[in-house]
Amino acid sequence: MRAKYVNPFTDFGFKRIFGEEACKPLLIDFLNSLLPEKDRIKDLSFKNAEPHVVRRNCCYNKFDNR
Repeated sequence: MRAKYVNPFTDFGFKRIFGEEACKPLLIDFLNSLLPEKDRIKDLSFKNAEPHVVRRNCCYNKFDNR
């Protein structure tokens, strides 16, 4: 079987690794490693801000234009 890797530098990869409630501690640790000690994150919440557009052929597109 061939190994598969997720690229964390893409939008899809980052959200796949860090974008779920179960991964909250990992995301907090990652963000805290980038921040100064005085600005540490203790908790965060997830918000689904991606609109889903349904097309005729039942496929959907995600737009992330923030």
